[in-house]
Amino acid sequence: MAITDAGKLFESEATNRAISLALGQTVKAGSLLLMALGGQRSGANLDVASITDTKGNAWDWKTLPSSYRMAGVAWCRTPVAMTTSDRVTVTWNGTPSYCWKSCHAFEGAAGTPTEEETRSGYATSASVTLNVTGSDWLTFASLTFPYDYGVSSTPLNSSTSQDDNGNTTAAPWCECVSRNGTTGSTHTIGLGSLATSLTYAMVGVSFPYEALTAPPVPKAGTAFLIGV
Repeated sequence: MAITDAGKLFESEATNRAISLALGQTVKAGSLLLMALGGQRSGANLDVASITDTKGNAWDWKTLPSSYRMAGVAWCRTPVAMTTSDRVTVTWNGTPSYCWKSCHAFEGAAGTPTEEETRSGYATSASVTLNVTGSDWLTFASLTFPYDYGVSSTPLNSSTSQDDNGNTTAAPWCECVSRNGTTGSTHTIGLGSLATSLTYAMVGVSFPYEALTAPPVPKAGTAFLIGV
C-alpha cells in the first residue's frame, strides 16, 4: 500500500467570484484531488459557495471563513479519469479582494477524511494535530498569513511544502503542505521556525489509504453475420 503524490494540477490568484480552471495534467481514476484555498474579502467574510467540475464529481470542503485570513481545503475523489480538457470551477460567496487556489492530485488515498480541523492564532509556528489511521495515511493543510509576504519557514514533522503564492512585495502569504506517513495515530502538520510571531489561519485534513478505482474495462464482443 502507498499514497503517491501525483503532482500539481493548477494554481490561480485570479479574484473572480467564479473561475473555471483547466487541469494541467491527466488524473487517474480513483485519485484524490486536494485544493488549498486562501484569501481575503473587503467588508465581509470570504467563504466557498460551490465547487464543481466537468466530470460532475462531488466536492467537499472545510474552511475557516474570514474577511482577512480565510483558509480552506477542498477535496474530491474522482471515480473516472480526468484529462487536461476537464475543468474545476470555484465559486466564492462574494468577490474576493485576494484569493489563491492550488490543486494537487494524490493516488491511493480515500475520499472520506479521517479528521478535519481549523486553527488560527498569532505565533512563531502554525500547526494543527490530526488523527491518522491505517498503515498509510495522508495529511494536507492550507495556511494564510494575512499581513505578510515572502514568509520563510520550515514544514513541520517531515511535511513537504506543496506550493505557495510566492508573493514578495504584497500580503497575504498562502501556502499548502502535505505528508504521507506510515506510522503513528496523530500527525502535527504546519509551518514552524517563523522569524517572528505572525497572525495565521489554517485548515488541516487527513485521509487513510484506499486503492485506486480502476477504470471500467469494456466487455469484449463477438460480431455475428445474420444468415451465415
